[in-house]
Amino acid sequence: MLKYAFSHMIGKEDSVRANQINDQLLFQMPPVTKGTLYLDGEGTASAYVAKRGAELFLAGTFNQVVITGGRIPTKDTKRHFVFPRLREDGLELPRAKEREAEYIERLFREEIGHTQTPIFLERNATNASQKFGRCAHHLQDSQLIQIVTLAYGQYRVLGTARKVLGESPAITVDGVYPLGITKDNWHDWFLSYGIVMDEADKTLGNGNKPPQYQKFFTNVDWRKESDRAQSVNALII
Repeated sequence: MLKYAFSHMIGKEDSVRANQINDQLLFQMPPVTKGTLYLDGEGTASAYVAKRGAELFLAGTFNQVVITGGRIPTKDTKRHFVFPRLREDGLELPRAKEREAEYIERLFREEIGHTQTPIFLERNATNASQKFGRCAHHLQDSQLIQIVTLAYGQYRVLGTARKVLGESPAITVDGVYPLGITKDNWHDWFLSYGIVMDEADKTLGNGNKPPQYQKFFTNVDWRKESDRAQSVNALII
């Protein structure tokens, strides 16, 4: 990631590459309101996943919530950049030794209040394949899954979910932009620039090298996935 941050500092930016990233990586799928709500732990930015997950939960009728993430946000190397902004946004910081899933659950429950909807936690998985593999028994019986994850990782997460879970259920992803980052300004801050460019190279490839993550996920047509999810959402009573 540091090499991308350095490129940003010296003003090396490819507008064609940025447009490709906006179209293929930072896409937007309409959310759904039913089925399973899946909240994906994302290190120090997990608070934003929790907040967005609570918004979707309160607007929908999900029959279960699955929360994943085994990393400890307080050990994240980016915490020195992220924690001050979390405070600025009025979000609680993670507790010492609190894992992503536990952090998200705590903030999520504070937002939604009491609920009888089952909430399942996977506290040990640290990558997308592990997360979906360990949670498959909660997910495969669902008709529809609404994933909440960080926007720059949603292509990989969607592809991994489809590879692990197979052709069913229908899946859609809601990409969260934390820390004031947006689709229009991610290249203005060296940290977000480095993270997004690194993810793009590993997920999409860069013209010189094939995608490094290709073996871990299946290429998917997110537009087709989105249409299918919306159709299933409309059919669920």
